[in-house]
Amino acid sequence: MTVKPKYFLLVISGLIFVFLALLVIFSDLPDKNLFQKFEKISGQKVTQNEEEIKVVDKNLPETEEIFLDIVSPKDMDTVSSSLLTIKGTTVASAEIFINDKETKADKSGNFSVNITLEEGENILTIIMNDSLGNYIEKQLTVTLESF
Repeated sequence: MTVKPKYFLLVISGLIFVFLALLVIFSDLPDKNLFQKFEKISGQKVTQNEEEIKVVDKNLPETEEIFLDIVSPKDMDTVSSSLLTIKGTTVASAEIFINDKETKADKSGNFSVNITLEEGENILTIIMNDSLGNYIEKQLTVTLESF
């Protein structure tokens, strides 16, 4: 049986096309260009560093900067009581989500939430969401060592 040259070229060109398509798709995954693509589609600005992920409406005036500061506990703290109070400041009246707890910041932007820790390392995900849909997400690790 012989393979006709035009079918052989068709199969080879199809394989090259699939390879190039996969290369384009998977080369974007770890790239920061995904944030840029998201920004173009959504109209929001995304920034990320080791401490937080921030998504902000591009039309937000510079004077209305959003922020999320955790006063206590600090990342990598070790505590001896299973009851932990998380305190922080943010934008006035913003919604605050800490793992399975929800609260709202007061008019000055202060908030406080009590949570119960489990023995060992506890990862706390803290999300601030303002009335415009902007949000900041932070993670803290707190270790409970009962003596």
